[in-house]
Amino acid sequence: MPEIRFEAVTKSFGDTPVIRDFTAEVADEEFLVLLGPSGCGKSTMLRMIAGLTDVSSGTLEFDGVRVNDLEPKDRRIAFVFQSYALYPHMTVRANIAFPLLMARFRWYHHLPVMNRIMRHRFLKNQDIAGRVEDVAAMMELTDHLDRRPRTLSGGQRQRVAVARALVREPSMYLLDEPLSNLDAKLRTQMRAEIAALYQRVRKSFVYVTHDQVEAMTMGTRIIVLNDGVIQQYGTPKEIYDRPANTFVAAFIGSPPMNLIPRDGRLLGVRAEKVRLTDAEGGPRGTVAVVEQLGAETVVAFTLSGAKDLHYARMPGDVVFAPGTEVRVDLDLTAASWFDRETGRRLP
Repeated sequence: MPEIRFEAVTKSFGDTPVIRDFTAEVADEEFLVLLGPSGCGKSTMLRMIAGLTDVSSGTLEFDGVRVNDLEPKDRRIAFVFQSYALYPHMTVRANIAFPLLMARFRWYHHLPVMNRIMRHRFLKNQDIAGRVEDVAAMMELTDHLDRRPRTLSGGQRQRVAVARALVREPSMYLLDEPLSNLDAKLRTQMRAEIAALYQRVRKSFVYVTHDQVEAMTMGTRIIVLNDGVIQQYGTPKEIYDRPANTFVAAFIGSPPMNLIPRDGRLLGVRAEKVRLTDAEGGPRGTVAVVEQLGAETVVAFTLSGAKDLHYARMPGDVVFAPGTEVRVDLDLTAASWFDRETGRRLP
């Protein structure tokens, strides 16, 4: 269960840099989320951890041991891909057991007839069968072990992919946007299942996503990336409450943090700290869009003399019509200030 250390890690494809001077230390048994927009380099970073992509320069260490040149099979990691990558001709049982079978295979076991015989024999091995049954029970797949992947739902297939990673008992689990192919309801369910799985196994997880909800609900630490550069590294609460710059402020949170020009700086206020009223006092604003979400209402508004949209998150029974003139009340107790030129957080 390794501590991971990145020291000035870079990755370039030809003359195109993808990861730029990446430095971070991740403690053992963390659920680390690599978060950022598409093309920011997060999947490339995950593949470097796995050994599937070479490090161009810098040092990657597991528990103080340099692993830059270590083969993937020697890193004791398990990888769950964005696509399920299941073998359609195999049963769920055989798909889950596959890493254990491959660990016992010799070169001559890959011959066509011998392959079928040895797979069947290994599947009946008491140790392998027991581990498969245990993992299948953990992932609620016991009733599906003798089915083919094509007969399963998307959520069930993703569980099989996770079970196949679990059965090896690795020291670290790497997950590359594993929920992106699921619908909203299944994503919510699988988020809870993966978070519960992390609590059970208590091993290091590295999880790639562009979805901030996944990052905030599952991660114990988050690295926010943009254009291959670390923007911030911290707990979900630290990143939400004290964003390091305007990119993080706008990327984390739905709706994003309001950034209001004021006194030559930018004032950052979260939507839940904004109240719109018809009382006197406070800056004037105009309601632009109203989103009624049941338990809450999100109101987009413009400030007088400005065109940028800002947001207020209010109780669900609050109703404003677009075009309504309002007064804007800002709670500044948890506000952030940013340099208008650099975008960096100010003390």
